[in-house]
Amino acid sequence: MNWKTLFEQGELPPEGEYEVIIEEAKVSVYSSRNQGIDLKLLIRPDIEQPGQGQELEDRLVDTPNSLYKLRMLVKAIEGLQEQEWNGLHELRKLLVGQPVRVYMRHYEDRIHEETVARISRYIKGMPLAIEAVDSPAE
Repeated sequence: MNWKTLFEQGELPPEGEYEVIIEEAKVSVYSSRNQGIDLKLLIRPDIEQPGQGQELEDRLVDTPNSLYKLRMLVKAIEGLQEQEWNGLHELRKLLVGQPVRVYMRHYEDRIHEETVARISRYIKGMPLAIEAVDSPAE
């Protein structure tokens, strides 16, 4: 579910923090000819919170004025700062499946004259619970 389009249906998600998992990360080239990563984020269904199981989207553009958001995301994922990666294609692979917490705010899109939901902050999220698997009986 793309929350940016829900507004057209009269709904807008509440502002606030959400625990999410990065479901998809795709490198894209935009009309500005800048590269970036398009993210699809799943609001974690294993944590009690509004919007469980719904999807959010975000775009991280690789430009000097937008790098703060990419840096925020890398810092929010435990151990990612210590890993080596060369370029957006390698980073994209490291992002998928990672838990993070996002803060979503409402903004006025003056071009399209509508209110939209956007992710304004990435912070360290709650770790994924790994359930113990019993070894098969011999």
